[in-house]
Amino acid sequence: MACVSSLLTSHFIDKLAAFHQRHPQIHLRIVDRIDSELYKLLLMHDIDIALCGPLPHDEKIVVRGKINWQDRICIVARQHHPLHQAADVTLEAMLDYPWIMPPPSSTPMNILADIFRARQLPCPQPVIECASSSAIKAFLCESDLLTSMPAPVYRHEEALGLLRPFELEGSVFIRDFYAYSHFGVLSGAALQLIQHLKQ
Repeated sequence: MACVSSLLTSHFIDKLAAFHQRHPQIHLRIVDRIDSELYKLLLMHDIDIALCGPLPHDEKIVVRGKINWQDRICIVARQHHPLHQAADVTLEAMLDYPWIMPPPSSTPMNILADIFRARQLPCPQPVIECASSSAIKAFLCESDLLTSMPAPVYRHEEALGLLRPFELEGSVFIRDFYAYSHFGVLSGAALQLIQHLKQ
């Protein structure tokens, strides 16, 4: 099974733990990747199940259903970022700051482009591209970089007062999650897991 890090840094992990307690004989191998990589892993049959937001349509990938989980993707910066001190923050003002983002094909990058496009603004061009959410958070805490990130991924840093989202109107995206598999026969264990996650 593979999923985006938002799921592994949230209470969703409790659902996986409950499944493991009910079925201790089933071995779970969990891979943490961005959604564009999950798509490729499914096509290559390297994983049986992917849990993530919407993926592009492909006849070799089966949508197994919506799972009971959502997250919020927000623009985030360190607690004492100059923009957090500003009286009236705008998306346009954010273009004056450097950005760190996951690869161009990732959901946070696509959502960020849509948010800026909706305001007839160019999409920020990242000065750093990084697929590791841990590394992105470390960079944010030590610089004036901005990013777009799922809320569960930075919740601990927010609780510690290190990172803070911007709550600009139209800048927060609510993402639904789905279970996907490669085309073909799935094991009984994989089907049991999908059913458990859909509850």
